[in-house]
Formats: sequence, C-alpha cells, structure tokens
Amino acid sequence: MSKKISELETTNTINNDDIFVISQSPEFNDSKQITKEDVFANTESEIKNTLGTDEYDNTSTYSVGDYCIYNNTLYQCTTEISVAENFNDNHWQQKQILTELTEIQEKIDLITNVITIGLTSDTTTTSTAAYQNIDVNLTKQIEKNGDKLTLNNGKVVIGAGVSKVLISGKITTYSENSTYGFTISKNTTAIVSNYEGNPGNSFSVLTINPVLLSVTEGDTIKMQIYHNVANTTKTIRSSNIGTCLTVQVIA
Repeated sequence: MSKKISELETTNTINNDDIFVISQSPEFNDSKQITKEDVFANTESEIKNTLGTDEYDNTSTYSVGDYCIYNNTLYQCTTEISVAENFNDNHWQQKQILTELTEIQEKIDLITNVITIGLTSDTTTTSTAAYQNIDVNLTKQIEKNGDKLTLNNGKVVIGAGVSKVLISGKITTYSENSTYGFTISKNTTAIVSNYEGNPGNSFSVLTINPVLLSVTEGDTIKMQIYHNVANTTKTIRSSNIGTCLTVQVIA
C-alpha cells in the first residue's frame, strides 16, 4: 500500500512496499513510480551534500557530533571513536533524516538574523550631569535579515529562540571641547563602551568592535552617549551611516 509523503517524512526507514507516485512536470506525459531505492539514493545524496556525510567506514575515526550513513539510516556519533572499529550501536544515535535536516536548517536560519539601525537625521544631546548616559534614539532601520531582531523605540528587541548575539557600533559626533564616549547597553546595564579625550571643536568617530553577549527573549540593546562635563553639547551625525548599531544572532 502506498504511503503519503508526509508519512514518510516522519520515518527514517522505508519498507519494500512503500511506493508512491509523483506527477512530473507538464512536459512529461506519464507519472513516475518512485521506489524505496530511489528515495534512499536521493536522500543519501542530499545528506552527503548537506552534512558532508558518507557511509560508515570501519577504517576511520569519528568525533562526537559526526554523522554517518549505516544500512541506509542516518546516525550521529555520541562517543568519540579514536580507534577505528566496526559499527557499534553504543557509539551512535539513530536520527530521523528529515527532522535532522530541518533542525540544521532552522539553526542556519537563526544565525542569519542581523539588524543595523541608525539615525534618520542629525541629533543633539546635552548633558545635565557629568558621565550621564543619554539614550541615542536610533529610529532608522538601515538593514535587516530575518525576524528574530526588531526595532522598537530606538532599541533592538531580542526575539524568541535567541541566546547569544554579537553587538557592535559606531558614533560620529561634532564635539564641543569636552571628552565624550558611547556605550552599548542591554536593558539598563552598560555592556561595552569607548571614549575619546577632548577632541576640541571637531568631528570625531568612535567604534566598538563586535562583542559576544548572552541574551533572552525581550531583552533590548541600545546605544548611549555620555559627556564628562555637565551642560555640554554633542551633535551626533547621521550621514553616510555615521552612527549605527548592529546586532547579529550567533545562537
């Protein structure tokens, strides 16, 4: 009896009588019967291409996490095999082929999430106290990929399933005779900062290189600026992405 493709997707072995029909493109007059051998051949090829996986080799060694194909079934190594051996069930965990590939794809999709935000126009900040952290309202979404990072009220909001991100930024200012610096913060906690001594009345650029940060859903990442003297003014520039904050998902 034939099985639906959706049923086959939840298995990792196919019985001899598991034969189903796929209608080909209109230019073909007939449908083609696909046997389990065809399925295994195609699946094995896809696995090799996706995972770099080959048939189990009893002359090779394997590290934990490595994949292999044994008796048309996908396995993942659970115990390091430092000395070549015949296949040992105790050292391998059987995997559902399509489930494993789906999980890998989900991880790939996750780590392609990135967002860069910036200013829509130049803005001015004035300190009321020395070293006061003042939020920089980055309301412009410059670039974005994926749906795990969103812009809200000048901050990047962390979405579900994200545990680690890289944070980096750049700020361009016109300084008026005072030392200043900028900070990237998570929620209300400053994570990393950079500062410059008194640049005089001139343009100044500060950067923060990527820093790894643990996060949870709902955390916010923002940029702040501080002046070392009260009642001083800084003009923050927006042109040519002069000021921006980037958050990239790592895990």
